[in-house]
Amino acid sequence: MRTLCTLGLLGIVIGAGACGGSSPPAQTAAPAEKTLFTGAPAYASAPIVASAAAAHAAKGAPAPGNKTACLTCHKAGGTGPAFVFGGSVFADGDGKKGAPDIEVRVVDAKGTAVSVHSDADGNFWAKGDALTGPAHAGARNGVKTKLMHQPLTTGDCNSCHDTNIPMLLTPAP
Repeated sequence: MRTLCTLGLLGIVIGAGACGGSSPPAQTAAPAEKTLFTGAPAYASAPIVASAAAAHAAKGAPAPGNKTACLTCHKAGGTGPAFVFGGSVFADGDGKKGAPDIEVRVVDAKGTAVSVHSDADGNFWAKGDALTGPAHAGARNGVKTKLMHQPLTTGDCNSCHDTNIPMLLTPAP
């Protein structure tokens, strides 16, 4: 007769050997770490055709990048359409080479998740009303995920991730 035991609140049911019998304990896989990408569809490439740099040039505005805080203009009553969040992600540590097709995801305090991909120059944006903070953000490509461990209170990514602290995620090979 085989008996079963349950270990604490984890609800892991294993064979009698781990409860004092002679058979070796069963191995269980560690639960996967939950992140803001948990429950989201798997990463899928989604290159952005629109170029923030081209849109800015067409209006005679300075090119976006890690020297420009996006929500300076892209806010309610600003000179550009309002963004929930926007910024630039780079493939190099000095913030000169934009990383294309990086998925940037923000989950706000209400649990609303928004994902966008960066354009060919590494710029990303999500149109809409201001972010409800605190929120959490992360970026990923097909091989790497980076999470921002500090909660955000603004969707103006380039206000912190400037030339001194560029948002860095190398593109998939």
